[in-house]
Amino acid sequence: MAVNIVTTSFTYDVADEYLLKTGNDGNTSTCDYTGPDAILMAINKETGKIDFSKGWEAWDGEDATMNMMKVRAGEGAQVVTVLAADDPVICWLMVTQFDLDRDAGLQKEYKLVGDDTVYYSRPDCIYPDHAYEEEEIKYSFTTNSFVKPFPWKNPHMDWETILNAGVGVANSRQSLLDSSDHGLTDEEVSACEDYIAELKNLETKFKGQQWADGSDVQPWQVPFPDDPLAVTPPDPVDGAPGGEPEAAPE
Repeated sequence: MAVNIVTTSFTYDVADEYLLKTGNDGNTSTCDYTGPDAILMAINKETGKIDFSKGWEAWDGEDATMNMMKVRAGEGAQVVTVLAADDPVICWLMVTQFDLDRDAGLQKEYKLVGDDTVYYSRPDCIYPDHAYEEEEIKYSFTTNSFVKPFPWKNPHMDWETILNAGVGVANSRQSLLDSSDHGLTDEEVSACEDYIAELKNLETKFKGQQWADGSDVQPWQVPFPDDPLAVTPPDPVDGAPGGEPEAAPE
């Protein structure tokens, strides 16, 4: 039996705000899935979690395909069949997410009140892998279905970590300025002093504040200021690595 490829849109729950672990507002996102209408995947027998390392196979109804997936899954995992019509989020996580161009769609921008600077941006759509902690999704062998609701995605940053990092970078740069042989120009020293001040002001500027849309500033949305000593690689030139080769002499 041939593999049946489908294209479908599906709607799923998302948190009240990106990476917040609450869903009180009933927010949703809509995504597209293009892929097999059924896939085979491995579920860890002990934990009930998806074993992403085993990959997936498009289900064509053939014994050879099932046996191949069982061999790949190994003794510690159970092969299950997942239908895109029933679990599009799971199929998207397995099949689609790695080929996604997240910069192609509409971006949501975050600005402070009275400040037109874009301090943080993300895709307007909260994709399933950023809505849910995929490694924590579980399958029930009792009901032969995935346990829902899926666990929310965990934040990757907290206030203590981001603020301590800012102070650490500021102190490191101050140590450079305090050295007698820093080799910086007066202009670079002045820029570094401004950089240090901005780093030390991160807590005052962002913690406890709100974005212009009324949402609270979260630690994973806080950017560091641009480093005035950062070196930008030059654009490739003719004849240089990465550029067009020079024409051979006639």
